[in-house]
Amino acid sequence: MRKWLYWGVMMLAACGETVPKEVPTPSGPGPSDAGAGEGGADASTDGRHDAEASAPTKCTPMVDPPKMYFRSEVVAEGLSNPWSIDPLPNGDWLVTERGDYLNDVIGKIRIIKGGKLREAPVVGAPISWPGSQGGLLDIVLHPDFATNHLLYVSDVGTNGDDPPKHAVMITRYLFENDELKQPLDVFPGFFVHGVDGHYGGRMVFGGDRKLYLTLGETHTGPGPQELRGLSGKTIRINDDGTIPSDNPFVGVPDARPEIFTMGHRNPQGIALQPKTNNLFSTEHGEQGCDEINWLRPGLNYGWPDYTCDQAANGITQAQILFTPSQAPSGAIFYTGLAFPGWCNNFIFAALGGSGEGVVRVVFDGTKAVSWEKLFYHQGNLRIRDVAQGLDGYLYYTEDIVDVARVLRLVPVPPPPDGGAPDAGED
Repeated sequence: MRKWLYWGVMMLAACGETVPKEVPTPSGPGPSDAGAGEGGADASTDGRHDAEASAPTKCTPMVDPPKMYFRSEVVAEGLSNPWSIDPLPNGDWLVTERGDYLNDVIGKIRIIKGGKLREAPVVGAPISWPGSQGGLLDIVLHPDFATNHLLYVSDVGTNGDDPPKHAVMITRYLFENDELKQPLDVFPGFFVHGVDGHYGGRMVFGGDRKLYLTLGETHTGPGPQELRGLSGKTIRINDDGTIPSDNPFVGVPDARPEIFTMGHRNPQGIALQPKTNNLFSTEHGEQGCDEINWLRPGLNYGWPDYTCDQAANGITQAQILFTPSQAPSGAIFYTGLAFPGWCNNFIFAALGGSGEGVVRVVFDGTKAVSWEKLFYHQGNLRIRDVAQGLDGYLYYTEDIVDVARVLRLVPVPPPPDGGAPDAGED
């Protein structure tokens, strides 16, 4: 059972030690031209839900892909601060609305059915704590969702203390008849302080069928470097919330056994690389130096002691740094056929900094070799999440109150003059 009640706490709110690890060779590629050719539809799923990384993907990587052209289409509108968008096997979409703390509106889960946003929210969603950056966050399907109908929701909860403390939590649900049932708290949260912000909160199932969750540093100073706490960490748990016996800090005195990696600032995206079982995360830097990190057990990624390209013994460097900032959020590895030249590319939502939009990163194995901004979104609207649909198109969400939309990129033939990709709407 949850240890808090939202409305009562809203009224109240109104008034270490580290373990040295290897230091891989850093890489810092820059922008490159887009690549790919025309493509059709396929039946692949969002990369966050493909836990069988060893299984063959739908697409085949191209050595020298031609340039891709596309347009942006509106899928649904009238959402409020959508944080996560996730496809269901039947073609429906689940979308989390984070909530609006300025108007005391709690987060909701919405469903896009038959291409239309259903007005009524999904029944049974957790009562979250919105805050300035809290609320309902991510949704991820169990690897066996087709047979067990289980899914997981991360959200920011609060306890009954005065003043209240906040933490990211995970609840597992049975999803039947478009309702959430049989809630089980698989990660009850780590309530240590009441500072609001930098929660992280993105989830993915790994190729090992374990559930991974990113946790921001929540402005806790040295917290990411302390094994006794969970701020600034990636955690790894079993699908029922128990702790895997092979986690890197199991049995280490005064260390939280959930910890998989440490030294993070505010990681808001995580994705599983096809065929390799490698996990990569996006992370907000401080005034630039946003990161993509290759997550490996027990490694320390530096924050807050080491930032940008500062190297030190026991500190793991990012695979790529972005300065000026991209403010990276939700991420996937693309495996569809609609954009064949993007096969196995890492694609993430960019909230802003140097421009709101979607960024594509090309990897050679675990090394990021080039990147490009696919487009700058019209109207300077923040882009919070990206997902791959059953049709192989790339879907993304705007993050604003009440008038946010879900859109998708659709391939189009190259223009006669060979001009730039077009993200204009129909």
